[in-house]
Amino acid sequence: MKMLTHLVFGAGSAAALSLMLPTDLRLFLAPALSLLVNPVIDEFGHVVRRGYAVRSPLTHSVFTAPLWGGAVGYIVWAAGSSLGVMSPGLESVSVLFGAVVAISHLLLDSMTEGGVFVLTRPVALAHFGNSNLLLNGAFVVLGLMLFLA
Repeated sequence: MKMLTHLVFGAGSAAALSLMLPTDLRLFLAPALSLLVNPVIDEFGHVVRRGYAVRSPLTHSVFTAPLWGGAVGYIVWAAGSSLGVMSPGLESVSVLFGAVVAISHLLLDSMTEGGVFVLTRPVALAHFGNSNLLLNGAFVVLGLMLFLA
């Protein structure tokens, strides 16, 4: 459920940011970047300490996560541009969408006891469990509302 929450909320966050874009582009780019950015953050952002997987500042920092998201956004734009699917003017939009998805990932992770990194220390806004069904459900619903707005 946790990854589903990241995917839906990330896509909704990016889509809501882009009401000035054509609907078909917005409805393609936001979910595509959410499907790509969220796994990158989670796959490269955990280390094993004392037998447990914990978040690392490599991707779970307020400074590094937007860079990872923007980099994925740039790669998506470059691939789409080379295939003739995306125009040159969409480079900054794609990078921004990727960064927004990464920031939304951090917002969700900051609600858990593990928190996210600010400088060298993890900071948590709340201390819910990763699998809190009520919180995950609320953010899935919010993500869907943002996406459909």
